[in-house]
Formats: sequence, structure tokens, C-alpha cells
Amino acid sequence: MIVIGAKGHASEMYPSLLEKYNKERLFYFDNILTNLEKYLFDIPIIKDECKVSKLFEKDPEFTLGIGNPNLREKMTSKFIDLGGDLISIIDSKSTVDLNSTIGKGVNIMPYAAIFSNAVIETGVLINSFSSVHHDCFIGEFSELSPGSRILGGAKIGRLCSIGANTIILPGINVCDNVKIGAGAVVTKDITTEGIYIGIPAIKK
Repeated sequence: MIVIGAKGHASEMYPSLLEKYNKERLFYFDNILTNLEKYLFDIPIIKDECKVSKLFEKDPEFTLGIGNPNLREKMTSKFIDLGGDLISIIDSKSTVDLNSTIGKGVNIMPYAAIFSNAVIETGVLINSFSSVHHDCFIGEFSELSPGSRILGGAKIGRLCSIGANTIILPGINVCDNVKIGAGAVVTKDITTEGIYIGIPAIKK
């Protein structure tokens, strides 16, 4: 199992990874940051894509340890081309309703909650203490920061970044490629990509 990324979010995933995998099976991958050590939590950090391909011959599983939605999508495509199989990591301390739909490669962090009939698409990151309520939809590779709340029937597009403690009110639609600042409250549909902040949220 290779975890893409070897800093912030990747390090937070460590306890969740150990629920499912032995240490000996884990590797981190990061070929962007130059100041990394050789190990993170005693787990090797790989920087060479050729080594990734060789590891995939024995174990094709990988997961996303980065938060940025565009980078999550880009690295998923690259690692699938290298022969990888995108895997979800769902922490045992999260709550996931049996009637929800969870796509491939989803990260659900401790104390997050997914409620009935929610749909979470491929590569989404649901951070700690965030909640996705009944009949919501979260599009591919979007990121929900800690404490964000997506209320009943709201829909979030692809490649969105929802800031910490943001609230999306019931039934609201947010289009693709939107960033919403921390603590914002979205009271109306967002139909144009961009950055939105404040209460109520307006385009920056």
C-alpha cells in the first residue's frame, strides 16, 4: 500500500492506516518536497516512480494522503497509469450510514459522519469532525475541511475545497471548482467557480 504524500494529511492518516495494514506493507510517496527525511513514522518515503511501478507488481493498492483536490485528481490518474488500484481509507471512529454510497479512494477521517442516502464520489476527502447529511452529494476529489457541515440535500461539485467549519445550508448546489473559506455560511446556490467567503458567503 502506497500513500501519496508524506506531510500534513498523510501523517494524520497514519492511525487510520494501521487499522487496516501492517507497517511492513506501507510506503509513503512524495517526489515534490525536497526537505523530507527517508522515513515518516518508520515507514519508508519513496521518491522514484520507477520504484512505485515495481511495488505495484506485488501490491497495487494506493490511497491519497494529500488534501488539494486538483492534486488528488492528478496523482490518482498518474498512479492508475502506473498500475495502481485506488483504495478508500475509512477510520473506524467515523460514522457511515449503510444507506450511503461511498466511491473509490475516499478518505473518511476520525469522527466524521456520513448520513443516509448521501453519495460520496471518487477521491473525496471527508476530514475529521465534518458531516455530510441525508441526501447530499459530494463530487469527485472534493475536500471537506475539519468541522464543515453539508446539510440535507446539498450538492457539492467536483474539485471543490470546503473550508473548516463552513456550513452549506440544506438544498444548496455548489458548482465545480469552488473554494469556500473557513467559517463561511453558504445560503444561496453557487453557479460560478471561484473563491467564496463570509456570512453569507459571497465571491471574493
